[in-house]
Amino acid sequence: MKGITYLGILVEVIGAAILIYLGFAGTGQTNTGLVIGLVLVLVGFLLHIFLDKKYNSLPEENQ
Repeated sequence: MKGITYLGILVEVIGAAILIYLGFAGTGQTNTGLVIGLVLVLVGFLLHIFLDKKYNSLPEENQ
């Protein structure tokens, strides 16, 4: 279950990849694409914090 804490990082990287792609594409910078990238980065950030607190606060014998 320790690997689940990295789910937030994965979501953040996907959001960042979308933003990087839109930045290099140039013509594809629509508000929709930028908002999707931003939302994925923010959700990934919060997901990483909450999952890390949830799974790292367990006692050692339950992991």
